[in-house]
Amino acid sequence: MRLPFSEALFANTRPAVTRWSRLMARVFHFCAAMAPALLILWLMQVHAGGAIRTYLALSAAAGLLTVLVFGAFGLYGREMFSNQLMLRTTVVAWSASFGLVLLLHTLFRVIAYLPIKMAVLWYGATLLLLLAGRLVMLIFFQRQIRQGHFVGRSVILGATENGGRLARHMQQNADISSGLLGFIDDRAPDRIDSSLRPQLIGNFALLEQLIRANEVDQVLMALPASAESRNHHYVALLRKMPVEVFLVPEMQAFNFA
Repeated sequence: MRLPFSEALFANTRPAVTRWSRLMARVFHFCAAMAPALLILWLMQVHAGGAIRTYLALSAAAGLLTVLVFGAFGLYGREMFSNQLMLRTTVVAWSASFGLVLLLHTLFRVIAYLPIKMAVLWYGATLLLLLAGRLVMLIFFQRQIRQGHFVGRSVILGATENGGRLARHMQQNADISSGLLGFIDDRAPDRIDSSLRPQLIGNFALLEQLIRANEVDQVLMALPASAESRNHHYVALLRKMPVEVFLVPEMQAFNFA
């Protein structure tokens, strides 16, 4: 199932936002797998302290297994930020998780009795929570990113003709929500195209300061492929810094990426 907004919308979120989103997704999945146990306790009118503790222990195991299985299915990878609801993958992953929960219960008799109706209720309620949570996350990100929040701050390394095309492409495509700060170039200003000079923010030394100050998340290298030595030089420097680097030697490569 595809949602009515571009997948590229999520491609340039800040790395910190991505990390926190993955953490919160794990917490939500744990709670979604565990929460129906409380409903089951209420419907079954369980009051004994020992029985309550064993039900909660099984539900906690379900939450932990869900997080582990979802991770194995890649639901916390880059696909998490695609524009797909990932219905099939979610159903398969939760079915596998719930199957392990039932196997755990069968082997170790964690609780004395789990009616089939309650098991079906648990499975269905958690599945609905998982899918609803996925949809809410995508809508929330869509709104926040289009309002300028969570957006990765980018600079283009190389105020070249190709760099100018890249900047125009990013500005003309609203769904590529990368906060472009400007150009970085070590050449003298008089050697740079006059149309790009207003967007020039400084040289590589300034870029390093911005990265160290956590004010730049992504560096888009737009030097031509023929400038192999310069590309290697800048990559060797940038790989030591806490920043994402994308090599964009030609616009065709950028479009493909």
